[in-house]
Amino acid sequence: MNTSIRILFALVCISLSACSTVYDRLDASIPNGEARKLRATITGKFSSTTIEADGFKKTASEVTAERMYERHNNAWVPLIEIEIEGYRRSRGDKK
Repeated sequence: MNTSIRILFALVCISLSACSTVYDRLDASIPNGEARKLRATITGKFSSTTIEADGFKKTASEVTAERMYERHNNAWVPLIEIEIEGYRRSRGDKK
């Protein structure tokens, strides 16, 4: 029982760490600027994320969008779909 709990904990940690880097890869791939429409697909060995945004704006300090849609799946989480209106995210110290 302890072994299966440890394996489950390790899988959760791995899947969460992979998801948290999606925005880091998005920030690295898309230069600062504005766009009426944006579509980005980021894939890995076991995952795929598609982000679509309307009224997208990225600066050194934040990312905003009038509407944003994200679709993510990986080996551990079959599907996550999120749609947000009035999106705003601080980029912290990232440039």
